[in-house]
Amino acid sequence: MTTQPFPGPPASPPTAPETGEEPPRAAPGCPDCGPACMSCVPSGLAGQSGQSGPLMAAADPHDQAAPPRRPFPVALAGVGRALRPVAGLLRRPDFLRGFPWVRLAGLLLTEQDHEELAQHACQPPGLGDDVPPPGPGASQSAINFAILEARAGLPPVPPDPGGAPRFDSAAALFAALPDLRMVLDLSDDGRHMADLRAAVPAGVSLLDAGGALWVWEMLASEKLCSTCNLHLREARDLFATLIDQVDEDILLLDTEGRIVDLNRNILQRKGGSKDDWIGTCCWQLDGPSFCCPPQHGGCTFKETVTTGRKAERIHTKVNEDGRVQYFRVYTYPVTDETGRMTRVIEMRRDITNRTNMEIRLQQAEKMAAIGELSTYVAHEIRNPLFAIGGFANSLLRSPSLDDAARGKVQVILEESRRLDTILKSILNFARPTSPRTGEVDLNLLARQTMELMGIGFDQRRIEIDLQLALDIPKARGDGEMLKQCLINLVKNAQEAMPDGGRLTVRTGMTPQYVHIAVEDTGVGIPADLHDKIFSPFFSTKEKGAGIGLAMSRKIIEEMGGQVDLQSQVGKGTTITLRLQPLLAVPEQAAPARDDPAGEGLKG
Repeated sequence: MTTQPFPGPPASPPTAPETGEEPPRAAPGCPDCGPACMSCVPSGLAGQSGQSGPLMAAADPHDQAAPPRRPFPVALAGVGRALRPVAGLLRRPDFLRGFPWVRLAGLLLTEQDHEELAQHACQPPGLGDDVPPPGPGASQSAINFAILEARAGLPPVPPDPGGAPRFDSAAALFAALPDLRMVLDLSDDGRHMADLRAAVPAGVSLLDAGGALWVWEMLASEKLCSTCNLHLREARDLFATLIDQVDEDILLLDTEGRIVDLNRNILQRKGGSKDDWIGTCCWQLDGPSFCCPPQHGGCTFKETVTTGRKAERIHTKVNEDGRVQYFRVYTYPVTDETGRMTRVIEMRRDITNRTNMEIRLQQAEKMAAIGELSTYVAHEIRNPLFAIGGFANSLLRSPSLDDAARGKVQVILEESRRLDTILKSILNFARPTSPRTGEVDLNLLARQTMELMGIGFDQRRIEIDLQLALDIPKARGDGEMLKQCLINLVKNAQEAMPDGGRLTVRTGMTPQYVHIAVEDTGVGIPADLHDKIFSPFFSTKEKGAGIGLAMSRKIIEEMGGQVDLQSQVGKGTTITLRLQPLLAVPEQAAPARDDPAGEGLKG
């Protein structure tokens, strides 16, 4: 490598007024990057002799107050193997962003250089190429040379954008560009170096092809690496921001099932920081009983690792409040360029609300079918039942019957009436009950119900606990129907504690509802049955008909309320009836209207 050093032995870096450059700093590293930040350390090229040379590294990108760099014009001379990489590097967008003060100011190309361009061309240049001619009056040779130079990666001739002027001698180059800082002889034999040395003014550096390749590759690798790292950090931050905005749990796992990364939604749900979870196994997030056992559907992660394909399953778990949550778990393989699986993405989506809506829809469809069947059965049975009852009444009034026969006819009449009552109950279950709208004191309702149902609880070793909130509003609904629902809940709670326990009846209010809850310390309900116990004709009892809870839920919902279930096996069950509170407005008062189609407000 041949260089032409700067004249004079400067003992210290030039000051900003003389050069416009910032002297190199022995910085210990920025707070973000640490001591090893290459962007914060002066270039090794500038530090070799303790002076600030023309190839000093860029100013610290973290120093926002750094002054602008002095322009650094560069010229290229000759053609050779180094022409395309060096010329291409000077025109690369990332290089121009990293070194905005460096520009290609001119080209030294002689007739011999053009001949070498033609000799090394892949095909003869012609007018059919995609390179436009330099001008309407240009000769054929000028057109061919423009095409050859464009193929070699050289910029166009001014006044085209990004153009660089051409010169046929070193003297003409230096005379036209007095602010030139460096010339690179890119010819393979270095034939321009002698003429450049003879005409080079003070302050201009000369490099041959080998030196140019080495310096520029080293300089570009450091600066462009920092630029790529910056872009990589920006892309990573954007990706992390997008992933953190997703409501689902997202995990990045290695092929052994250890957590490599996770999104913010998991941290908000489970607590802790990323460092607390990274390196742990995926099953530790929600426990091994969540998705690992075969009876729960098996492990989607293991299926993806085994098959190399996407897997998904629905899993359930009971939270701390005794409520069942449904999750759809997806796992996706992540492969490298060779197709080898390196990571697995696992996404856990809470589908509890959607599952509840699907269950309610299925129950509505079932109720519609039961309604049609009930109507048909009631119609077909009531006709002969009416005849049976009528003849039984007629026989009962006949004086010819003895006492034994009269007793039998009385039984027939009573059973026909009981059968008619059952038919009415079935029809009421399948059709809207039309509850009466009235005022219900839930505290009074709880006391009356427990006085009625509490008889004999001492013998069953059941302790009653009434927790009635003070100053709660009255509920809107039908008192008799609510009492029927509450009796059914107390009866179920009693049957859930065959060995005794504690039965709590609690009242209270939320911002939207006033509620009454029945809590027991019985056997509890398995998680897979939570969505079934309100279905009609489903019962866990040997002699149960499965109508009580379904009817209670139907009554409460027709009153505009809600029924909520919390249960854990071995700990007990709580069923809460939520009802609309009675508002402090006159019953017959209609809301005032300000409707253009109506009469407007009236005083």
